[in-house]
Amino acid sequence: MSSFNASERQRLRLRKVGWGDVVRSLSVLLMLGRPADCRQRVVGGRGWWSIRGAGSEGIGMTESNVEDRADWPFLRHGATTLFWRKHLFESAKADLLSLDYNVVAIKCATIDQFTADFGDALGWEKQFGYSPWTGNLDALNDGLRHMEFPPSLAVAFAFESYHLIAAQDALFANAVLDVIEHQARDHLVAGERMVALVRTDDASFTAHNLGTRGATWNAAEWMDANRR
Repeated sequence: MSSFNASERQRLRLRKVGWGDVVRSLSVLLMLGRPADCRQRVVGGRGWWSIRGAGSEGIGMTESNVEDRADWPFLRHGATTLFWRKHLFESAKADLLSLDYNVVAIKCATIDQFTADFGDALGWEKQFGYSPWTGNLDALNDGLRHMEFPPSLAVAFAFESYHLIAAQDALFANAVLDVIEHQARDHLVAGERMVALVRTDDASFTAHNLGTRGATWNAAEWMDANRR
């Protein structure tokens, strides 16, 4: 027996969808706003997963208005997107600016210059009381975790000529993108969007295993002794 009375059934309507659609819709909710906004976006929602009041038009969540967003290609497969042709790179930056992203453009030349400019962009002095960022990856992880987001809750790092950093230290170049990928995922859960646009003159440039995470034990069974 349902616990909802007739008026409640009329007020709250659930659209039946497949599991894949539900998973996709949850991803969309995380992409579009903070968890606190999710109720507003679901109530009155229309699309794959709809929970809405009678007569409410609400905020549309359809394939056309999500997958057509300019930032969707830069979020759907991960936070880092590579570019070779400069006009595509510039077009991507313009598209994100149109969505009120704070686009942080850093032209890469040397590692020392890159770390100084990237640290400045993250407010290194304000965060840690010293500058510049020395290139320590643990510190970068902390800097990205606690960075201030603009009111739009969206930031894009645009690295120009990143192949020059990779040529000087390929492991470091890969690790920087790995840290960004990790923190972008964590910020996305809080409704904050972080992406990296990386342009390189090397048409064969690759970045491996970005943001790779294994399965973790729950907190209550984290210790080996708690599973014996």
